[in-house]
Amino acid sequence: MKKCSKCGAEKDESMFSKGKRYKDGLFCQCKECCSKRFKTWRSKNKERESERFKQYRADNAEYEAARKRKYTKEHLPEINEHNRKRREECPERHKAHAAVRRAVESSKLWRQPCEVCGWLFTHAHHDDYSKPLEVRWLCPQHHSEVHKKEVVA
Repeated sequence: MKKCSKCGAEKDESMFSKGKRYKDGLFCQCKECCSKRFKTWRSKNKERESERFKQYRADNAEYEAARKRKYTKEHLPEINEHNRKRREECPERHKAHAAVRRAVESSKLWRQPCEVCGWLFTHAHHDDYSKPLEVRWLCPQHHSEVHKKEVVA
C-alpha cells in the first residue's frame, strides 16, 4: 500500500505508475490523480498539445501507418459491420462521399489545403449532401471542430 501525495488516499501499489527516480520505484501520485492533472493541463494547452501530436505523427509516420494496418487487420469484421450500419443510416451521405472519391481519382476534383490553416492533408466536408461535389477542404482537426459545432447547434 502507498499513500498518494495528491489525494492522500492509501492505495494498492498497482494504482501507481512506475517512476525510476523515486526510492520505491513508483510515482508519488496515483494514476487517477495523474490522469486528472494531465486532462486539466491538456484542456488549457490545446494548441500546444495539437502541435506536439502533429509533430509526433509526422516524425513517426511509418510506425503509425503500420499500427493502423495492424489494427485494421485485427478488427476487420467489426470495422465492416460499423461501416455497413453507417451506409444504411444515411445513404445520401455515403453516395456523396463516393462521388467525391471518384472525382478525386479521376482528377475532376482536386484536393485543396485546409481552408482554415493551410495544412495539406485534408478531408472533404459536405455542408449539403444533395450537392455531392460542393465540398470544403478541411484538415482533420478543423473538420472535427465543424462537426462538433453542428452537433451543438
